[in-house]
Amino acid sequence: MREKTEQQRLMEIIKRKILARYPSIRKFSLDSGFSYSLLSKLLSGKARINLEHLTIISRALGLPVYDLLSEEPLLPLSEYQKMLPEVKKCYRLVPRVSPASCGTAGIIPSSEIEDWLAFKEDFLRKFHQPIVTVAVGESMEPLIYNGDVLLIDRNEEKRLNPSPSGLYLVNFPETSEEIAITVKRIAISGEKLFLIPINPNYPVQAVDLKERSILDTVVGEVVWIGREIQK
Repeated sequence: MREKTEQQRLMEIIKRKILARYPSIRKFSLDSGFSYSLLSKLLSGKARINLEHLTIISRALGLPVYDLLSEEPLLPLSEYQKMLPEVKKCYRLVPRVSPASCGTAGIIPSSEIEDWLAFKEDFLRKFHQPIVTVAVGESMEPLIYNGDVLLIDRNEEKRLNPSPSGLYLVNFPETSEEIAITVKRIAISGEKLFLIPINPNYPVQAVDLKERSILDTVVGEVVWIGREIQK
C-alpha cells in the first residue's frame, strides 16, 4: 500500500477542518466564494495548493494558516457558537487608529478608526480609554521597530507624571499645525521635558513646558507591543 504524500495528508486535514464547520464542501464554497471546482481538485490531489489558497480557506474558517494545517481537531460550528457569548464577555475591542489620529484627546471619532483589536477585559480594566496604533520610525530600536503594533493607555495621571522607565507615545511637532507622533522614554527637569530615544543614532529632544503643555505632548503610555515575525 502506497504511503500518503505530504500534500494528501494536508488535504485530509483541511477537509476535516472545513467539514467541522460546514455541512458540505459545496456549502463552504458558496459561503467563502472559493471555486468549488478548484477546491475539489485541491482536496482530491489533482491540483497543488499554494499560499494564496491556504490564506483564503483559513480566513473563511476564521483561523490562522498554522491552525488550518495543524492536526488538532477543530471545534464543530455548533460548539463554537455556544462559546461565543462567553468569549465576548471576556474580550473587549480596542480601536486601531493611524499615528496621525493619536493626537486626538478623548473619544476617537468613528471616521478615524481603521480597525479593531480584541484584548482580554481583565487586562484592559486597568487602562483608561486605550487605543491601538503602530510605531513610526527607528528611534526606539531594538526595543520597538517601525510598524510594531502598540496599545496605548491614555490615563491622564500617567501622562502628567511619566515614569523614567516607561515608554510613551508623544506628539512633538515642529510647528503648531503639525502632528509628529513617536515613542520615547521621558525625563523631566525643571521646565523641560526630554524625549529620549533608545537608538543612539537619534538625538534627545527637549520640550519647553512653558510653551507646550505636558498633556499636549504625552499622548499615553505604551503598555503592550505586538509584532509580526519577518521571514
